Amino acid sequence: MQMTLDRFGRFVLPKVLRDEFGLQPGDSLEAERQKDAIVLRPHTRSDGIRREGRLLVFAGKAAGDLGGALDRSRAERLNRVAGMRARS
Repeated sequence: MQMTLDRFGRFVLPKVLRDEFGLQPGDSLEAERQKDAIVLRPHTRSDGIRREGRLLVFAGKAAGDLGGALDRSRAERLNRVAGMRARS
């Protein structure tokens, strides 16, 4: 893909590449010189969340007891649903 620098040294990264790498406005890229090439790499986000299409996907490492948190959340939902059915 060919890109053209404007008079301020900026260029637009094609949408195809932005979408493929999940880049959003405000994201950072790291530039590295390799022989006769400039390599751009998305700067790793610390939150571990990335966009895949219209969804936000967590791709980081979970901290704490994820299984226990899911179990508690499911139990709370089931209790709410059971309480709603009992009132009907």
